[in-house]
Amino acid sequence: MSTSIAWSGSKKPDSDATTPIDPALIELEDDAFSVIDTEACSLFVPAESVELYRNAPQWCEFSHIAPIEQSGTDSVEHDNGVSVSASEGVLTVSSSSAASVSVYDVNGRRATGGTVCGKADYRVSPGIYLVTVGNRRCFKISVR
Repeated sequence: MSTSIAWSGSKKPDSDATTPIDPALIELEDDAFSVIDTEACSLFVPAESVELYRNAPQWCEFSHIAPIEQSGTDSVEHDNGVSVSASEGVLTVSSSSAASVSVYDVNGRRATGGTVCGKADYRVSPGIYLVTVGNRRCFKISVR
């Protein structure tokens, strides 16, 4: 099974985690989400883009598409003891239990990953990333 789950081609969203993004502008492989349980995984997107994602081919496979809850930092929290935050070139993943982490860039390449139990930092270049924690939690986040 391929671990490439995100985007291909040259079209890359040019925005941060709170800028509305039209998913039609993102080129996806046919099996882009084949390694994600889209029934159990939550997809967090800019609030203004939620309906666009719910109605877009492939993206609509996610059962739970929710707006990013934005605070003073770029972060996403999940009610199952998992959170992902970003600051200058670093993604921080926190989990109350041991979980595998995979970080994918907008070109579908695995940028980094590992296992987290507590808190782990991953150095990445500025950009938009899809972060999976365990096999049920998926986050989209912007790193400056």
